This record gives sequence, C-alpha cells and structure tokens, in this order.
Amino acid sequence: MFDFSNTKPTVSLNVERKRIEDVVRNKSNCKEDDHVLVQEMNCLEPDCPPKETLIAIFTEGQAPLHFRIHKGLAEITDDDLSNVIPKFPSLPSQ
Repeated sequence: MFDFSNTKPTVSLNVERKRIEDVVRNKSNCKEDDHVLVQEMNCLEPDCPPKETLIAIFTEGQAPLHFRIHKGLAEITDDDLSNVIPKFPSLPSQ
C-alpha cells in the first residue's frame, strides 16, 4: 500500500520533479501534448523501500508507459534515469 498524502512538496522536491520530467520527456521522444507524471510515494508495507518514485508517460490512444525507481525524488541520479528510459518502448516521432 502506498501513501500519496505527502505534505505540501518543498521547492527542492518540485525542482527535482521538474528535472526528472524534463529528462524523461527529452530522452523518450515525447510529443508536446503527451503527459509525463513524476510522483514520489511513501510505501507503508514492511518489505517496501520507504520512498519510491513512479514515472509515467500518457500518450493519447496508447496504454500508459510506467516505471518505478525505488528511491525518493531527491535521490534519483541521471544514471538511474538512463537505466529507466531505454525500458520505455519507442514512442512515435512528433
């Protein structure tokens, strides 16, 4: 079970969320009207990492593409994102 009720995000978490969204958008060939979601979640289950980040791309007419990184937003590195982005299927060109 996940807790989506994070308190109001701090400026630094919003900056991290935007950084991650920009990298995913640029490297995954997203169209301008595709939606990229980056959400940090707290896990409430015993064997789950305390924080996890969900990254999803919503493209009209296609099933959402998603991946989880078992780290909080502030902990995600460019290497983490480089490992995730190749796992997304190629999106149609703009």
